[in-house]
Order: sequence, then C-alpha cells, then structure tokens
Amino acid sequence: MLTTSLFPALYKGKKAKFSATGVRPPKELRPLLKELLVIIEQGELSTLVDKTFKLSEVQAAHEYVDTGRKIGNVVITPDTV
Repeated sequence: MLTTSLFPALYKGKKAKFSATGVRPPKELRPLLKELLVIIEQGELSTLVDKTFKLSEVQAAHEYVDTGRKIGNVVITPDTV
C-alpha cells in the first residue's frame, strides 16, 4: 500500500500531517486530535465512506475490499451500534 508519507511526490503536495492512533500516549494524542478537530470544523477534511460493517461482519468487510469495487473507506463499527 502506498502512503503519502512514503511517496509524497505522487500526491502533489498532499502530505499526512500526523498519525492519531491509539498507540501513542494520551499526552501526545490530545494536541493531534485538537488539530484534527480544527481541520474538520474548517471543512478542510473530506472523507468518503463507501460501506459500514459491524464488527461481527468483519470477514464480509474484508471480502468486499478484496473485490476491488471499493470507492471510499470501509468502516467497522461495534455490534452494539
């Protein structure tokens, strides 16, 4: 998989600014998430959700992605939602 941080020339100036994942301690995540919130509130972030699957349907989600027909992100939600 190509990422913007590995191949920035392919993305014409679009670069990943940060990685806000759960592997970082909360002290590091807080400022990153605040920055992300500002970007969202300013309307500078657009996302495309193709399909949503429940966690119990994760195999179906993988099968869907593997078809190559995916046009956006595939979201996995908890079964309780």
